[in-house]
Amino acid sequence: MSNNQQDAAPASAENTIFTHKLAAKLMVHGEMVDSISLREPTAKEVRQFGYPFRVRGDESVEMLGDIAHKYIVTLAAAPPDAIDKMAAKDFMALQAGLMDFFAPA
Repeated sequence: MSNNQQDAAPASAENTIFTHKLAAKLMVHGEMVDSISLREPTAKEVRQFGYPFRVRGDESVEMLGDIAHKYIVTLAAAPPDAIDKMAAKDFMALQAGLMDFFAPA
């Protein structure tokens, strides 16, 4: 288990900001789940991973999938291989939810 997974607190009712109902159930830590919840990232995690997007010269936003993956694994306290096996549309929905954490208040 990587250090960021050891340090990560699982999402709970107190710190869950985004929950996504999966298109298909997924095996996470030996249990079939039908949703994934993300907690809010910490400043340490933002410094560690960087931003999961890039703003282009034309002001459009490009998602950075590898960085988003690191956040999703950590914020959901899920193994990387479980996230790798989810449907692309579920991964995209989690990326969209992740962006909410980086929106101006």
